[in-house]
Amino acid sequence: MGRVDSYTKRESGVELLKIGAIFIIVLEHVLQTLCHQNTFIPYHDYAIDLSHATSNIQLLVLSMLRISGSLGNMIFFICSAWFLLEKKNKNTKKIFFMLTEIWFVSVSILLVSWLIMGGENIANSLVFKSFFPTICNNNWYMTCYIIFYAIHPALNKLIAGMNQRNLLKSAVVLCGMYVLINYVKHGPTFFYTNLMLWVAVYFMIAYMKFYLKDMSSSKKINLILLFVGIFGHFGLVALTNFMELRFGFPSGQLLYWDKNCSPFVILIAVSLLNFARGARWRSLMVNRISSLTLLIYIVHENIIIRTYARPLMWEWIYQNLGYQYILLWAVLCAVGIFVLTTLLSLLWQIFVQSHVRKISDKFYLLVRHLYNALEARMNVPSK
Repeated sequence: MGRVDSYTKRESGVELLKIGAIFIIVLEHVLQTLCHQNTFIPYHDYAIDLSHATSNIQLLVLSMLRISGSLGNMIFFICSAWFLLEKKNKNTKKIFFMLTEIWFVSVSILLVSWLIMGGENIANSLVFKSFFPTICNNNWYMTCYIIFYAIHPALNKLIAGMNQRNLLKSAVVLCGMYVLINYVKHGPTFFYTNLMLWVAVYFMIAYMKFYLKDMSSSKKINLILLFVGIFGHFGLVALTNFMELRFGFPSGQLLYWDKNCSPFVILIAVSLLNFARGARWRSLMVNRISSLTLLIYIVHENIIIRTYARPLMWEWIYQNLGYQYILLWAVLCAVGIFVLTTLLSLLWQIFVQSHVRKISDKFYLLVRHLYNALEARMNVPSK
């Protein structure tokens, strides 16, 4: 009953935005499978190259959609960042629960795949990674988010100690280094990682939240930001396509703009968040589906599923339907995977999640007991 009440009380605008973000990510992963050859399977005739210029409008749209997974990732992060800025402490139990649930989902899918495919047909390296999903970065977003969540109270304390001028300087310098420069430059610089990118964006969101309240609530300004972001994000792909078709260079660079640090992606995500925050409506169904988004993420992008199941899906389409309507097939596959993984995630939440939570709580108590013993051994004074 308490869970239903919590769903009912949430504003649904941001929750619906998160659902849209996870669908974008599912679609991008479907296309990622389509254009990447997989060394773990013996067939590759289904794969097509989306990095070169084309006069086929379907392929050009697929290339544009292929670089849009970064948009889904950024929407997810910015939605989380907006609310994390209000918190002073982290919930350590939440970290243990995420680690435990990721492990159980990964191992469960491995065991089901083992029964269906036979153990000899699953690469040993994937079996190993399935047992260590967080350490092996099977889903980079989850590993990065757990680390960021653990350090966000320290970032909040740092931000709270800054005046407006210093916060603006920090946001401008960090975004200059980890957004603008790394977006244009080929290859990472300033020791760029997704974690450093998130820290930079976090400072930017903090400045917007605390000092740009009127601007962030302006529909006109956010509409401008949205159109600039969309035009820049997709326009660069169209321009790169035109340049290669017309002049022959740059060659094979349509996917060059597939970067999490895209300033256009950030503009789109920020404007959509501001629009979503202005929504004053509640939907139990929307909020319930939104609560499943991280489960949908780790299920549909499980290392076994993305290595064996999705290529098989595209191979069947290629052999039986052909690619005349490939854009339609891509969208339908994304919808099907989204619906299926949503249902599986809902069943997991209803029948399994409470048991996983009990195990994670016991794990947390054990680790806390061991750490307290270490502190006592090291003569660390109590608070």
